[in-house]
Amino acid sequence: MTDSGPPTDLGTIYVVGQVALLLILGAMSLPTAACAQEAGSLERVEGLPAVAGFSIRDSQTGVIESIDVFIKPRRDLRLPDGAPWIDFAAQRQVTSAAGGEETTWASSEDCPALRNTLIWLTTLVAPRIEIPGITASEASHEGRRPRSVTEDGLQITVWGRGTQPDHIANTRVEISSNGGLVAEFGRAAQANLAACWRSAH
Repeated sequence: MTDSGPPTDLGTIYVVGQVALLLILGAMSLPTAACAQEAGSLERVEGLPAVAGFSIRDSQTGVIESIDVFIKPRRDLRLPDGAPWIDFAAQRQVTSAAGGEETTWASSEDCPALRNTLIWLTTLVAPRIEIPGITASEASHEGRRPRSVTEDGLQITVWGRGTQPDHIANTRVEISSNGGLVAEFGRAAQANLAACWRSAH
């Protein structure tokens, strides 16, 4: 994946739910159908919940693409501190305007783009909440108002888990936008992972 750096225009970013930090993903390779089957069993048999994800909704076509990411701890590979190396499996569900659904899978073991995309996801920072009637001086962040909105019909939503500044509570965070860094991530992730998806059958 080619990273051109963060854009200067953050666009309009909305925070949905509680504030915290996230998780993430861009290179390119191909997973096998066997890996897709393994990923499928990961969700159904072991029952591990998704740890992060993102979705792209095209208001012009009505198509919704949703990706959920699951961890795959490796028993045969450990980090210097003894913790297991974590691979990732991702489930992609594409829903058409007519309601038809297609489910495919990708694995970071065969698709480096998945891990790289998740790395990028973890660098997204939850924006400051802005409330009408609370002045910039009260919030002490003059000059940080959203500038413009990129409207191309795509609404990008990313979500994950992180810790609050006090490092006490694990928190889920969700951010939705059609412009700025969130939208840039969503479009790039969609393109970088396009060749990675495989059927679970």
